[in-house]
Amino acid sequence: MPNTRDLPEGIRQMLGNNAGQRQRYIEHNGLHALVLHRPPRRGDKTRDALFFWKTTEGGWHNSSDTSGLGLARRTATDYEKRVAELDTHYDKADGDLRAHFGILGDLAPFSRALSNATMVLQTVRDHCKNDAEIAEIADLIYACHRSAELLQTDLHHSIEHLRADQQERLTTATARALRSSQRLNILTAIFLPVTAISGVFGMNLHNGFEDHKSMFAMVFLAGLGVGLGFCMWILTAGRK
Repeated sequence: MPNTRDLPEGIRQMLGNNAGQRQRYIEHNGLHALVLHRPPRRGDKTRDALFFWKTTEGGWHNSSDTSGLGLARRTATDYEKRVAELDTHYDKADGDLRAHFGILGDLAPFSRALSNATMVLQTVRDHCKNDAEIAEIADLIYACHRSAELLQTDLHHSIEHLRADQQERLTTATARALRSSQRLNILTAIFLPVTAISGVFGMNLHNGFEDHKSMFAMVFLAGLGVGLGFCMWILTAGRK
């Protein structure tokens, strides 16, 4: 609570000891009290609360010992700058899924604070219909809230698109690996009996082919051709 005697006791009692925990507006016997939060950042455990009040004599006061709603206006401008900063980060994070999640995490507490501030200021606006300054600040906060909502929607759509793109690439890579595995299995099935036959022919048994030197060259060239053909088949299939 602000340490000032200017705050009416009735408003002080209605706000309670933990008045700064949430943004709200209270009206009591012609007295008005408004609690706003500065723009929060991810990881903040507490909220920096700002208190404003208006007495029956008229005119707003705030907890920074200055009169008027200049502090509320600066707070609205801080929200506007923060939205623009997050929007810039989003533009620079094109295609980076981790960066998108980081921006979404930064936006979450900020967006909640903006949503609450929008509802609170709209309530103040309804009770203070002739206060042009309140109306202007409420419009500025609403515009920031709308920009934050649009940014959040864009982030969700971008994340879904990037995830779908990653899944498509993974599916394509898996299909390539499966086709290569199938061809390796075919090669194994073909060359296993060939290996067995070559083992038989490799034994030192007289079969008549050892007397024909041209037969060795023909078998060697035929095996080399078949091997190169299968290698090209596997490499070509892996690129599809």
